[in-house]
Amino acid sequence: MANVPSDLQKIQIEEVGYRSAVSEATFNKMGASINAIIDDGIEPIGTIIQSILTESQFQSIKGNKWVRMSGQSIAGSDLNSLTGISNLPDMITNSAFVRQASVEGNIGVFQADTIVSHSHTTTVSVRDLSGSAPSGDTTICGASGATTNTIASNNTGSTGGSETRPKNYQMNFFIKINNENT
Repeated sequence: MANVPSDLQKIQIEEVGYRSAVSEATFNKMGASINAIIDDGIEPIGTIIQSILTESQFQSIKGNKWVRMSGQSIAGSDLNSLTGISNLPDMITNSAFVRQASVEGNIGVFQADTIVSHSHTTTVSVRDLSGSAPSGDTTICGASGATTNTIASNNTGSTGGSETRPKNYQMNFFIKINNENT
């Protein structure tokens, strides 16, 4: 529909009859209406889309009413007026995963990394057949009724990389902040 104008115009019911020819002007209005729906008519403000496109590529298709979520100010935008949010979440610096808000008031709020509290401890024990504390070279064996003495308690040590994360693909996040291009 490259030749169809992008301006949205109302189609009057009288212009289209059952099984009748449609004028070029009416056809253009219909095309413009379809373009509006395809281009942006179904996504409300605050909609987020993940994409492999860069911001300039994405905006060349969707317009500058869509921005990459990089922590920037959106003061004066339609999204700001609707929600009171003045800065977008920074999906670049924080490299955060998106999850469903458990409380409506927490929408758009960043949560730092956390791991549930736990510990790892190892214990090395020996049993002395005589029942006394081991000293020097002690034969380690598991005799019934022998005294167990702890001679070492150690941390298991560190393993892993610089962050905790599942396997992932990196994408750009774009959010619709205005109804019209600026």
